[in-house]
Amino acid sequence: MPSTAEALQSNTGPLQQRINTNLVVLNPEIARKQEQERQLLKKIEALDRAKNYSKLNKGVNKYKFALITGNNSQCVRKCMALRSDRWEETTHFDKLYNFKW
Repeated sequence: MPSTAEALQSNTGPLQQRINTNLVVLNPEIARKQEQERQLLKKIEALDRAKNYSKLNKGVNKYKFALITGNNSQCVRKCMALRSDRWEETTHFDKLYNFKW
């Protein structure tokens, strides 16, 4: 176990950790900034995971949708055509679909 002088010099000892913890408790501004940084890092990591998932699964297991004529079905068909990388149209007789309009 390092001496107190060594712990103060290395800035990684238990004393320094307690000082850092006490500073966070005493200064709520530091705690708030650290919490914001932590949340921002979580968001960035989640976005990266979602991008990687999308790249890996692109074109695999497309969702199916069924359109029945009427009720703006042509408009919905145009919108779904813009998302053709993940959606494919099927008939309403097919019972295995994810979206029906």
